[in-house]
Amino acid sequence: MRAGDRATCVRVLASAVMKLELGIPVWLLCGILGAWIATTKGRGGCFWFLTCAVLGPIGLVFAAVVSKKSQKD
Repeated sequence: MRAGDRATCVRVLASAVMKLELGIPVWLLCGILGAWIATTKGRGGCFWFLTCAVLGPIGLVFAAVVSKKSQKD
């Protein structure tokens, strides 16, 4: 491997690590917000945390548009 190729690999790896450092907290925040939204609507927070953490902002939209759970008497 040439020195130029090695430097390119290091730059690409550093860029990927920086994106991960920013991406993981954003997706976790989406999971927390999605769980909070779902629990205020009577839905299961654990399921919605995982759903929103995996889907990110799209999961937040799903959590926001899901209907409230009806209470059975």
